[in-house]
Amino acid sequence: MSNSSAGAEEVVDVAFPVQGAKVPLDHGYALFSALSRIIPALHSMTSLGVHPIRGVKTERGHLTLRAGSSVTLRIRPTELGGLMSLIGKTLELDGNTITLLPPRIWPVRPVAALKAHIVTIKNHTERATFVDALRVQLAATPDLGQDPQSINVVVPEVKQGRRIMTIAGKKVVGFAVGLDGLTVTASLAVQRHGLGGRRHMGAGLFQPARG
Repeated sequence: MSNSSAGAEEVVDVAFPVQGAKVPLDHGYALFSALSRIIPALHSMTSLGVHPIRGVKTERGHLTLRAGSSVTLRIRPTELGGLMSLIGKTLELDGNTITLLPPRIWPVRPVAALKAHIVTIKNHTERATFVDALRVQLAATPDLGQDPQSINVVVPEVKQGRRIMTIAGKKVVGFAVGLDGLTVTASLAVQRHGLGGRRHMGAGLFQPARG
């Protein structure tokens, strides 16, 4: 097991529980825009990732919020103080409003299997070329500390694996991605750096895969 990540900067997840009824299913762009209106400096935080809000699909195009729904940001611990102004703020997401409550904070932990709701890689909208491009990015991940060929990359072949997100009115194609067989060092590196682009809008962020 490699210890090459020992000196790498840590990241944490900061989860603001939300009060509200529902949000759009495709909300990444609207969410980052709403957050940036409160904290404009988010645009320059290169380490920032904004997780998709979790909920239940109960009607077309929307997620119904549940007790565990939150707006969760992945950042460096040194950037925590700058986020506290979000507490109590109300965000408007395409006609739906949510209010942010005081956050819970936890460090990113290594697990052997990770998943991302969507990963987008510019100019790779077909699964075959996307998988190849993803492996190239994985190999280039800083502090990976593991032979990328030893990592199992899972991109579903079925239609459900293809995902669409809307950014400034434009449709962007991505795919759901699973990674398995990760060492401690590689797991932390992937969660720290992500894969693909648009991390500010919910893409390329990895979390522990659930059974």
